[in-house]
Amino acid sequence: MSSRNPERTGEGVRPKPKGAWTVFFIFFTASVVGGAALLYNEKKLQEAGEWPTGHRKDNMSNTAAALESYFADYNRYPAPVMLRNYVHLEKEVKATGGWELTSLPTSLTTPVAYMGELLGDPHAPQWALPFVYYSDGAGWILVSTGRDHDYDLQELSKLYTAGMKVPPEEMINRTYDPANGKKSSGDIWLTSEGIYSLQEYER
Repeated sequence: MSSRNPERTGEGVRPKPKGAWTVFFIFFTASVVGGAALLYNEKKLQEAGEWPTGHRKDNMSNTAAALESYFADYNRYPAPVMLRNYVHLEKEVKATGGWELTSLPTSLTTPVAYMGELLGDPHAPQWALPFVYYSDGAGWILVSTGRDHDYDLQELSKLYTAGMKVPPEEMINRTYDPANGKKSSGDIWLTSEGIYSLQEYER
């Protein structure tokens, strides 16, 4: 008695049902196209400086909460790492002054997840690039490039110290002021002391 391949008939190979594969293909294609469109839209908004104010503010606030949770466990803030560790658009970041600056460490996300991921600065010259971050262990400052996408605050170790109540004049001069125009120069920053550079405008 000969065995028969259940996938074959006298007329040849039995065609397999295509319905499930068709549905999967349509779903997969729609997901890819939709995701690409979303990323493109976000990138264009970033380039145009049109990100909603709340997006940057929320990312800063959530990052600040993660830093404080880390401090509660270790009695110090995490040491910064080089921003360029996260860079893949080297030319753009160098041109805007970010190559020698520091940023957030992955110790905020692993092994303990104080935050799910390092949240990006929506104004940075590279999409999803984390905020600039500096800490001496006792305090910290987070910096966004602001709407001009340039890193104006350099050598943060000379501009910020833990316990700072009034920023130095050089820091003020390099801070974004909406009164000077929507896309004027200057950075946006938040410190562990609760000083927020746009507090007067974003109540």
